[in-house]
Amino acid sequence: MSLIRRTFSMQLLQCPHRQVCASFLARPPLQRSPAYIGHNYSDLPARRSFLRSGLHQAPSGKFLVQSHVLHNVCCRAQAASPEPVSTTAAAAPVPNIAVLDKLIAVFSAKTPTEWRKLIAHSKQWPQLAGGVLSRLQDKSDSEHDLEKRAQLRKLQRRLQSVHEELQAHNKTLSLFQNTQDVEWEGVVARHRLQLTSEFFDHVENLIHASHQDKQQREDLINLATCLIALVQAYDAVTADQEALNMAADKFQDLLKVGSLQEMDAKLDSMAQSGALDPALLLTIAKAHSSVKDTDYTREEVKDVMAHLYFKAKETLAQQQPPEVRILKHLLRIQSPQERQTALQDAFAPGPDLQTGEQDLLSTTPEVLMQTIEAVLRAYEAQAGSRGMVTDAASLMNPEVIQTMRELQKHIRKGFM
Repeated sequence: MSLIRRTFSMQLLQCPHRQVCASFLARPPLQRSPAYIGHNYSDLPARRSFLRSGLHQAPSGKFLVQSHVLHNVCCRAQAASPEPVSTTAAAAPVPNIAVLDKLIAVFSAKTPTEWRKLIAHSKQWPQLAGGVLSRLQDKSDSEHDLEKRAQLRKLQRRLQSVHEELQAHNKTLSLFQNTQDVEWEGVVARHRLQLTSEFFDHVENLIHASHQDKQQREDLINLATCLIALVQAYDAVTADQEALNMAADKFQDLLKVGSLQEMDAKLDSMAQSGALDPALLLTIAKAHSSVKDTDYTREEVKDVMAHLYFKAKETLAQQQPPEVRILKHLLRIQSPQERQTALQDAFAPGPDLQTGEQDLLSTTPEVLMQTIEAVLRAYEAQAGSRGMVTDAASLMNPEVIQTMRELQKHIRKGFM
């Protein structure tokens, strides 16, 4: 198994959006048999941490002191200054000159990389930004020393650039936060250019900043993990232009059917023949995302595209190998006794069965062990590699890794 495929497998087991991510992977046809497994895996706990950057731990005391510098400067300056902070009914509070000058001094003493961290930690910055930039303009205009004036203007330009960059990152982040996670792959396809390593660096800073808000921290980590897996999958699919061209042709064939029933039947036929592949799902996802957010498309078209998209996702989800789906199920189980029972069921051979919302799956200890070992190898390999995915998003929950290692020992001892 290649490193890329192992890396995908590792992230898919963790991502709460993993059915979507998995749809981009070429999988062998599903062979279902006993061991009860449900279709819905969206409730699998997926807490993660940036392993190498230490985001699974609270930031150090030194980092905490630095990260709150904007807030502390504002509070001290306002307390010491006799000038009141002016407000209007239609605008945010305007900070006094002392506050702005102290903030300018803070930025002057730090690098743009440090600015990004400070801004991510400051709840006041959105209200302060305009005043700081205007004050820098005023100071440079009134400065007679040419060298100091040039320094102030350079500081203003660089700070303005960083401010606009982080605003753009926050806008992209809000787009995903305000979209149902089952539709994220279409949004990734439309906004791939915004999902840069700098964007994930910003999300990392926000995770650091939310160390006191556990729920917000969990949500950001989960969102980042899913986006990374989707970006990886999108890049892998779009690298094959021939596959995309074929997907476009298959997509047009799907739109020529006369009814939704015919569309479902055609999708099932494509799945059986292997024609329902990651490139086709990407094409469908992008089309669905495009028509969903426009006012110029009839509601009937939106409904058809939504039906096609969710049906294709559901069909592709059934193509995951049984050992992968069984492992996901096992990782959801908290009780060691229930996990033992589930393992016994999974290893009991039987007929291939599928009911309305449930599949009965089985595998062998050897195959399940190979799947676990592939995930663990990917986890260990990723810890030593570099790149956008590893530097900005080495995301994996150590608790889940530990659970898989315990499963590995248990299977080796009790079933092999």
